[in-house]
Amino acid sequence: MIFQQGNPFEAIGAMTQYLRELQETQRLLIIDTQLKSAFWAYFNQQRIFELKESEINYDQPWWLLRNQNKEQ
Repeated sequence: MIFQQGNPFEAIGAMTQYLRELQETQRLLIIDTQLKSAFWAYFNQQRIFELKESEINYDQPWWLLRNQNKEQ
């Protein structure tokens, strides 16, 4: 699973696949070529932060985990 460095709980890989499926079925249309290029640039950039599925804890949402860390 690949995550955005600025938000390590944002699943870029899954989101990219979903958006590409929408594009293929024409449920996502970006007509302006400059805007289309800018939109996809975010998803096409190289990611250096990658978590293995075995290292991901799905027991609690990320926002609850963040609050627990602040209380400690």
